[in-house]
Amino acid sequence: MDKNGEGAAPDPALLLSQAWVEAHVRTLALCLKQQQLETQLAISVGFPAADVALPDGSQRKASSLEDLEEALGRATSVEIARAEEAEALAGHWARWRAKDAELGYSAAKEAEQQAADEEQLLLDKLAITPARTIAGVIAKLAVVLREGEDNRDPSDFPLPHIRSVLEDLTWVTGHNTPGESKPLSAARAPIGQQGAS
Repeated sequence: MDKNGEGAAPDPALLLSQAWVEAHVRTLALCLKQQQLETQLAISVGFPAADVALPDGSQRKASSLEDLEEALGRATSVEIARAEEAEALAGHWARWRAKDAELGYSAAKEAEQQAADEEQLLLDKLAITPARTIAGVIAKLAVVLREGEDNRDPSDFPLPHIRSVLEDLTWVTGHNTPGESKPLSAARAPIGQQGAS
């Protein structure tokens, strides 16, 4: 196989990069679905919580029995309040779980986590998989850039520099990045005509 990717065996880095792009798109779609379902669930029944009156007269939200225990402590004078708040909280959680079963929020959240785990596994594999072609190098660099842009401000170093190198490589070689139909810098002036007026 030559350095431009021509030959019999596909570049493993290119294949992993393409798989990562597909996993990334799937994760983003599942994340959006999970967020929409969570919003519907919260609007329908609210996030499970109980307002707890503290001994000092202040109020605190509790979303679990542990929160209630922490807020109220173990004093005998508040055992009745603790039991009432625990019952209210248990009822709220029951409504949450019933609506969740109807909407499928927990299933969507679990599917999103599985997709994110798969995406991370592919990203980890890509880091240790040598590219065998220029196309594989470009694909790996495109994945690094996309992952970086999703988790950081795209104008922070080194992302603009990585973007620039990726554009240079795609323009010089004519190879596309995964998910692109044309090189990033298709409108760029040919070498020798840059800076000409």
